[in-house]
Amino acid sequence: MKKYSLRSLYKTAIASLVISLICAYPSFAATNAPDFSLHGEGDAIYRLSDFKGKPLILFFFSFSCGHCERAMPVIKELYKNSKGKYNILGIVYGTPKEDMKYKIIETGTDFPVAKGTKKIREDYKVSGTPYFLVIGPDGTLKERFVGEKGAEMLKKRVG
Repeated sequence: MKKYSLRSLYKTAIASLVISLICAYPSFAATNAPDFSLHGEGDAIYRLSDFKGKPLILFFFSFSCGHCERAMPVIKELYKNSKGKYNILGIVYGTPKEDMKYKIIETGTDFPVAKGTKKIREDYKVSGTPYFLVIGPDGTLKERFVGEKGAEMLKKRVG
């Protein structure tokens, strides 16, 4: 029988806890989503009220984030297959507004993208990227998913 040190068991327990926290958070208790007004490419402005009536997936990401790059195909697939059932809005950090158009074209991003602000990051308690929030058609927060594994969990939930 193999012996395990207390230190080894402790590390395994901590790693399991961290992975479970990174992958997903529990559902929200009927909390209204904070309102926002974000600037997109060109003169586009996106507000929460623009998306009322259909579920909205907020995808907080950075074009230079490796985990975000690996999550991007899942989001593109969800957007392509949404068929009007839900909306997706990407909220990007780390890219100057004047470079957004180039990055959107370079990466083949076909869903709407807005420039992230400190306010929306704080209002939605975004701890890092990639970070996904699902807002119901009634404007309430439903679920959140974190990390590239969160993208797969989101796909299973929505898809």
